[in-house]
Amino acid sequence: MQALVHAIATVQVRIQTHGPLYANNEYQTRYGLIDPILRALEWDTVNPDDVQVEYPVVINNQNKAADYVLLCQGKPLVVIEAKSLSTNLAVARAQGFVYCSSIRAPYLVCTDGDHWEFYETQSKQLLMQSKI
Repeated sequence: MQALVHAIATVQVRIQTHGPLYANNEYQTRYGLIDPILRALEWDTVNPDDVQVEYPVVINNQNKAADYVLLCQGKPLVVIEAKSLSTNLAVARAQGFVYCSSIRAPYLVCTDGDHWEFYETQSKQLLMQSKI
């Protein structure tokens, strides 16, 4: 729990100090704001058995990619759709539900690194939302 508290504090400082950088760059947001939270939650972001980035998804015969997929025993558990800081998460939500359906992941997280939304995908029910 201490690691998560520390990661949240670090992310808060980064948002305050470098907000415009994160607002204009999804990859920077992922690296600087989202990855530290995942690591604090004990997801090994560099181990493809736990976390895969740009996870391949085929939608209507088109190759797409989910930003992150968290795996449990080799099966997709959570799709995380990331957007740059301060981006409306509606697009992430729409994309994420399609990806979850395609790969049968039971949970979806949409985040810009500061706002986090957690959904159960079958019912599309919002389970929780939080702001760092």
